[in-house]
Amino acid sequence: MLVPLSVVLTLASTASAAAIEACGAPAVPKSSCSSYTIINARGTSEAQGESLGFLTMNKNVLAQRSGGKIYNVVYPASWNQNSAPGTKDVLDQIGKLLAKDASECIILEGYSQGATVVVDALRNITGPAFNAVKGVFLIGNTRHEPGLACNVDMQGGDKTKNTEGLFYEEGKGIPDNWVSKSLDVCNVGDSVCDVESGNGTTITQEHLAYPGDKGLQNMGAEFLTLQFHNWRHGVAKHKAAIRKTDAPLRAGALSAASINWIAFFDPVGSHADVALRAVAARSQAKAQAQIDACELGKDVKAYGSYEELVADPDIDIIYIGLINCYHVEWAIKCMEGGKHVLLEKPAVTNAAEFDLLKACSARTGKVILEAMHWRFHPAAHAVKSLIDGGKYGAVQSVNSRLTLHSGIFTPEDPRFKYEYAGGASMDLIYVVSSAAYFAGLMPESTASVQKATPRLSAADALVDEAMVTELSIKTSDSRTSTVSCSLHCDLMQPKLLRLVPKMWESVPVCTVELDKAQVHFENFVGPHLNHSIVIRAKDDKGKLTGKKETVSCYQGGSVWGKTGERWWTSYRYQLEAFVRVVRAVDGGDIDAAEAFQPWLSMDDSKAVMAVVDAIYSKAGLPLRKSAPQKE
Repeated sequence: MLVPLSVVLTLASTASAAAIEACGAPAVPKSSCSSYTIINARGTSEAQGESLGFLTMNKNVLAQRSGGKIYNVVYPASWNQNSAPGTKDVLDQIGKLLAKDASECIILEGYSQGATVVVDALRNITGPAFNAVKGVFLIGNTRHEPGLACNVDMQGGDKTKNTEGLFYEEGKGIPDNWVSKSLDVCNVGDSVCDVESGNGTTITQEHLAYPGDKGLQNMGAEFLTLQFHNWRHGVAKHKAAIRKTDAPLRAGALSAASINWIAFFDPVGSHADVALRAVAARSQAKAQAQIDACELGKDVKAYGSYEELVADPDIDIIYIGLINCYHVEWAIKCMEGGKHVLLEKPAVTNAAEFDLLKACSARTGKVILEAMHWRFHPAAHAVKSLIDGGKYGAVQSVNSRLTLHSGIFTPEDPRFKYEYAGGASMDLIYVVSSAAYFAGLMPESTASVQKATPRLSAADALVDEAMVTELSIKTSDSRTSTVSCSLHCDLMQPKLLRLVPKMWESVPVCTVELDKAQVHFENFVGPHLNHSIVIRAKDDKGKLTGKKETVSCYQGGSVWGKTGERWWTSYRYQLEAFVRVVRAVDGGDIDAAEAFQPWLSMDDSKAVMAVVDAIYSKAGLPLRKSAPQKE
């Protein structure tokens, strides 16, 4: 049962430093995977070292979750397929890791012959070792067993669910007790894991496609990261215990974007008052493939057009995860079709478009929310309460940084195309959002960009693949006139000496300098995975004293109060806020969003996008724009 809105509003008590103490931090398992090892088994003829099949996904995992390292399995990987030494090395390495630290977490990966190495090891990994291994990710598996629930094709569908690997023998595939921990990816046409597509010996081009496929690399990173999070908090048990209400909000996803799982399907699965009913894509096959890959169930419809979803009278809310340039068009169509909208960030391509969304929401009576998920997590509120509480004085400056390693995205990615409203300042708008939130930017505030230095994309000279910005925000806070902000976002951070990825800069950080303290918020974008809030004291002259306090906040706090669970992701908190406002509006309280906290109004979101517009103007680049609508 939902808490009445009048009760929820009382949770937004006066912010203060004491709010940190109210943040729930119940005990977690001794092994919270603060230290983990990815054991990587390369394919046939690959040189000793990390397999090319996992390079990008592992960079992504290590960037999202600190404390990780990679061990490359030592074995010949020769054409004679003698994989036994590799299997022995996997088992030996697991033993050594757990002997050194019984709380170590482990991920197993295998490509081609390397998958054989891993699969053959699984039967001998039992007891504490079985518990230590949190996930298994295989590609081009020679022992691919037909019919397993963990089998997917490279798009996440079921086209290769029933194929047989080149060296599959009954009883030698993935053991039953490992299926729930595994994802076994076989590309359509890969003769190694789909023997009928080849002549039994030929290696087809499809077997070589895994390293360069961004969708596959993102799928792997997402799978492994969620395996850590869900294991740590026992999410499967929590979801199994949830019972849907008699009349939950009926939800649909407009597009089959890869972000759908973490941003929408996963939080919907743990919300008692929301039930997924449909996925729409440009083809029914693509929508069905995502439904099958995510195991969403037979009750979820697959639509072959966005129009069908908008017209479905049995849908109440729609999540839109389209490419940036299509956001406004389809958000308006959804609201006019009688649906409430959760719209992926950035919601618009330029600030003026928020007026269109706001007007449509008022005209139709439908709720629309920009999915700036990090703003809904208790950790963000904890930092904000430290700032607004007054104990540490006024905000002097905010420094926000979010960088991604080169190689995560290809030059052909929509993020690097002006026609799709791409750019680092768009995709990594988190740096602007965080600076705005902690500096106190309001719709009536003013922001002035002093410097905006882009690194332009080689694929499109109108697109910033990186941006370094200096700006000032004039707030309504009587304690200070302006707040200086330094922002750095990068979609393709160059390697040190063109060789070494800058792993030490991979965690998103936001540092707030106040009169009497420095507050350093690490991993502000994905605080549910892991984060730290470090408060360093200053003396009367504003110098750091060396005294510091480190805190965290996963539930509760000054805004949510008793609402929420430690295992909720920022997306789950976001969905909670969205659903409560939708229910209130449907119940007749048309102004519910104005008083509810946490919330992002269209005016709040517009203020942030206005800063992005100003950055582009200062950098000499045109503002982004939506795609022309088809007649």
